[in-house]
Amino acid sequence: MTILYCDLAIVGCTRAGLATAEAARERGMSTCIIDNATQRFNHDLLWQRLLSESRVAFNRAAPLEVGLKQLASSVQRSWTEVAAIARERLASRIVRSCQGNGFAEIISGQPTIRSGQLVELDDGTRVHAAAVVVATGSRPRHPDRFHCDGKTVIDSVQLLQLGKAPRSVCIVGADWLGCEWAFVCASAGANVTLIDRRSRLLRAFDLDIRLILQERLHELGVEVVLGEEILEISRQAHGAASIRLASGRTEVTEAVLLNAGDQANTAGLGLAECGCELGLHGHVRVGKGLESSVTNLYCVGSASDATGFGSSDSLQAHLVVSRLAGESAADSLPTTPLILRCAEESATCGLTAEACSILDIPASVGTARMTSTGDGRVRIAKVVVESVSSRLVGVQLLGPGSSESACLAAHLVDHKVDQRLCASLSGCDGTMTETICHALRSSLLDSSPLDAV
Repeated sequence: MTILYCDLAIVGCTRAGLATAEAARERGMSTCIIDNATQRFNHDLLWQRLLSESRVAFNRAAPLEVGLKQLASSVQRSWTEVAAIARERLASRIVRSCQGNGFAEIISGQPTIRSGQLVELDDGTRVHAAAVVVATGSRPRHPDRFHCDGKTVIDSVQLLQLGKAPRSVCIVGADWLGCEWAFVCASAGANVTLIDRRSRLLRAFDLDIRLILQERLHELGVEVVLGEEILEISRQAHGAASIRLASGRTEVTEAVLLNAGDQANTAGLGLAECGCELGLHGHVRVGKGLESSVTNLYCVGSASDATGFGSSDSLQAHLVVSRLAGESAADSLPTTPLILRCAEESATCGLTAEACSILDIPASVGTARMTSTGDGRVRIAKVVVESVSSRLVGVQLLGPGSSESACLAAHLVDHKVDQRLCASLSGCDGTMTETICHALRSSLLDSSPLDAV
């Protein structure tokens, strides 16, 4: 029997797992990454969603400036390459980070977590560590009501495994991920219908921003159907799918993309047996410091029930490792902005004006719309300020530079910076940072909502 010792045992060779190993290396900690080799490139949320890699591939194939028709044509030809590009990048990062730099050893095998300091493999190997981090990622969840056959009724992984982009697709679930897939498919030339039983699209944004995003999707040819319950999905003789809605409407489409959230890859790890609390879909229940109910057992990435998954993998990794290294660190994760790469780049963090109204928090709203002198494109910023304390509690961005400025916005929200101090910030003319500053100055006057501007 082989016995190994290390400072940190990481279960899962995923983006979150690699980020944890990198953070540990920076602090001189010895680590090993334990993963079933047959699943290494399949179970990470990065591999399953592939959104950022898809966007890069699409933009390189044909920049948006050349027009939608040329973009769709180029994307159609490169559709089968998108998944291969992303998978190759993930594989090369594993080799480069772990094997090339030699800071983490990858152990192949099926792990069973016995405690927060012991992991056993199916070949009898025992790994003893000061702490164990679960980073196994997640996969698309399949609703019990509908069967994914991998051809007509598919999830986001299976979509990119098709030989080409479908000519028509109905996306079930109009949250931010569904909207991103609607943009991707529409850009590839597909006729897209976005269906959701809820009456609101993208609830993380206020109505005025949601209406703009919905209009951008409409300009791409995406039909948005809200407040509709799907009763049945059936496959027709010629291979198409038929969707029957509660209103009596029927949609016939080449593919149905089910966007029903994710399922954590925690089955078979022995977590419940060692006393670890799990959520409904297998996610590890964690505290503010990402600690589980088991001493010395942590969870990072989309396998945990922490909010802001995916985009905050690196933040989560550094929070856990810094606490284990005894460093002075934050007690909890910083605010993670939600970044939407859709028909229009957008981001949101903190509270919306609608949320403040529901929570009975007195708030003022400031908005700004600016046109850049450089690229001539419009940027919109909306800020929400708590009236009593004059502290910034929420920011919503729309337009180029949203993703880059979202981290600044989240930092300001996290530290509850006074609106007058925020308004004194400056940025280059027409940039998103400058737009945020103008919105904050507008909030000092308690401006009207954006749809009145």
